[in-house]
Amino acid sequence: PNGEFDPFSHFHSESGNDYYSGSNDMPYGAESDYLLEQALQTYDIENRTEIIYDWQNLAMDKIVPFLPLFSLNDYIATWANLKGFNSSWTLTDNLPYIYFNSYHPGQENMSELILADNNWQTLNPLSIIDHSSDFVSSLVNEPLIKLSPDGVPLRNGLIDDWESINESYYIFHLRDNVFWNPSYNVTERDVNSDPLNPLTDNLMEGLKYNQTSNGTNIQITAIDALFTLLSFSNEIVNEQSDNYFWMKDIFLDPIDNLSFHLIIDGNETSTELDPY
Repeated sequence: PNGEFDPFSHFHSESGNDYYSGSNDMPYGAESDYLLEQALQTYDIENRTEIIYDWQNLAMDKIVPFLPLFSLNDYIATWANLKGFNSSWTLTDNLPYIYFNSYHPGQENMSELILADNNWQTLNPLSIIDHSSDFVSSLVNEPLIKLSPDGVPLRNGLIDDWESINESYYIFHLRDNVFWNPSYNVTERDVNSDPLNPLTDNLMEGLKYNQTSNGTNIQITAIDALFTLLSFSNEIVNEQSDNYFWMKDIFLDPIDNLSFHLIIDGNETSTELDPY
């Protein structure tokens, strides 16, 4: 429904999203690049399709079996006194479960975990495309739905329950008693500023009706979830809004302010609702 898939931008050795580790040195890597280049330069749709089929067969029969030998390795090192860490999860997902049971050399506090990443570019969720920004954002933003390492939806995000009316109609329920963080005025702060003090620092106005958030007075409800999803699906504010084409309709529950309804259509060209 979103147009033709472009394998060149995903699998050519010189593309930014190369799934073959950015090299054509592996067996059949040069042949793969050649077929992708031929497909890119071929305008006749039938000939282009045949070349893509040839490339698919090459990838599946010759290249995929070799990938484990040429994939980059990721290494994770932790102090022996850090307990509860699961390397299958991201660091953000590990935070509720990890703890120090003793001190390691240079450690002064067992209740504090210092994190640093100076490569982030933006903390606007609508504009994040790099790993560092995504990591920092994950530390301060709570997702609507959390996923396990296997991609299974969990019930410990902002959404803690859901029900399926049918394959295209879902109702989601948010956790109760979750509040927006305090809105401190940080526009004039820098690395040399004193730590924020909830008792003395001024809160920033700017919410509806000039409200301020002190961490306990502005509750997160279903309308916040709707605003988030509608923002991500709006092409004016999100360049990747096509990822949300399947959202046919979304609306608040008429009775429960912690629930919202979502209608899904995986194929907008058909007359019936199709699951995604």
